[in-house]
Amino acid sequence: MRFDLSETVTFHDPCYLGRYAGHVAEPRDLLSRFGAAIKEPVRSKSNPFCCGGGGGLMFEEHEEGKRVSQQRFEQLQVTGAPTVVTACPFCSIMLKGAQASSDAETRFVDLMTFVNSSCSPP
Repeated sequence: MRFDLSETVTFHDPCYLGRYAGHVAEPRDLLSRFGAAIKEPVRSKSNPFCCGGGGGLMFEEHEEGKRVSQQRFEQLQVTGAPTVVTACPFCSIMLKGAQASSDAETRFVDLMTFVNSSCSPP
């Protein structure tokens, strides 16, 4: 899959990468270097909103009877970016699951897959 180098994306910070390891600038630097315009979601960088997977919140409801993953998916949708980039397989699974219960056509891609696609010849 190739991505448009001028594509607008939103980056979902995995809890372990951002909150615990403190790596919030590096993923954004990579996306920017490869041409992506980044729209920040609510709760990002060192204060991310958990997808529900890594923290064991898969089935826990948070606000208004919504699962944590559904809430986060809706927050990412508000950015208007057609592509969500993340760097965690748990996040990808949880957010794709939340997407399945909506009509959104959002694409999810791993950070390294996005970078690799941008480096590969057409």
